Amino acid sequence: IAEKASSIFRETNYTVPSLENSCREIINYITKRYIALEKQEISHENLLAEYNENLFLRNQTSKYRAGDEIFEAKILRIDEDGKLYLETNDGVTTFYFKEVEFLLQ
Repeated sequence: IAEKASSIFRETNYTVPSLENSCREIINYITKRYIALEKQEISHENLLAEYNENLFLRNQTSKYRAGDEIFEAKILRIDEDGKLYLETNDGVTTFYFKEVEFLLQ
């Protein structure tokens, strides 16, 4: 697990001033978004679009592993079923949860 574990600092070189406050802010944000979704102030489609706009390393070439194969690809999007769309040199390939692994570089 040590080779897969990471942190905000390790990935962004940003130090979180207060982990407790940051966690509280994240929980509050998620709660507000959930309530807005429940009240239909935001649609599932808009929420998915916003999610896709903020995907980590979206449209950036990164390394992935699927089975024994290691390849480079760009994340294009996630669909409503949770399927991941990756663009490789061979075209667009889709994966479900745990079928592909992002490799930290």
